[in-house]
Amino acid sequence: MLSSSSSLRFVFLGGEIPPPLNLLRLRKERGNRTRIFNIYGITEVSCWAAVKEIPVDDESLGNGYEVYIGSPMS
Repeated sequence: MLSSSSSLRFVFLGGEIPPPLNLLRLRKERGNRTRIFNIYGITEVSCWAAVKEIPVDDESLGNGYEVYIGSPMS
């Protein structure tokens, strides 16, 4: 899915905390153009209230970067 020859362009992750940035970087091959997003919202009705791109290719951020887009609703 994250190989350099993959035709996949977008991955949306929702429902759980996304994988750590360093793990995504290990899995994503050089030359892969897939953009990965974290989405948050009311899962039961697939209504997404927030979307945030995970900056896998931005090496200046280091591995400590966290994607935070809100807190779960009660």
